[in-house]
Formats: sequence, structure tokens, C-alpha cells
Amino acid sequence: MGKWRVGSSWGVVVLALGMAGCGTSTKDRCKTLCEFDNRCGTESVSCSDSALSECVDGYKKAPKSCQDAFDDLTDCIDDNDKCSDAQKECVDEAEKALTACEGH
Repeated sequence: MGKWRVGSSWGVVVLALGMAGCGTSTKDRCKTLCEFDNRCGTESVSCSDSALSECVDGYKKAPKSCQDAFDDLTDCIDDNDKCSDAQKECVDEAEKALTACEGH
């Protein structure tokens, strides 16, 4: 659908989760996305313990479809170390997460 904008995608997913894999914890997934945005996004976001706890709480309250899409997105980011690779390879996962988590 167009180029994925990392910063805006993180913001929407985080807000949708209320913060706004292979045994990976939800907190680790939240941290993965937060650190990715700080490394590759257009603005810095807080990866503090309280921010990560809010993300985890939002995840737990989100519908299963949102949780699954969030998991897929963070797995994709984990699989692509370079910002450009993740931005290219994770477009579908980001769009699915935005859609599945919208309004939650």
C-alpha cells in the first residue's frame, strides 16, 4: 500500500495497545518495537519500565487478532536487523497490526 512510516506505525500500535514466538514475553515484544522505533523512527519514544508495562497491559486487554498481529510484527522486526530491511520486509505485518489493533 505504500511505504511504511515507522514512527507513525509505532505510535498507532502503541496507542492501540493502551500505551499507546519462541517463548518471547510480551514485555520483550513491546521492548523490541520500542527500541526499533528509537533506532529507525522519526521521533524518540520512552522504553521505560512504566511505558513497557502499559504496553503489556494493553496487549493483555486487546483482542486475540490484535495480539497475533502484534506478535507477527515484532517477530518480523526481530528477523530484520537493519532498519531498511525491516521497513521493507515488515510492511504487511505493520498494516495488519494497525488494522487489527485499531480502536483497541
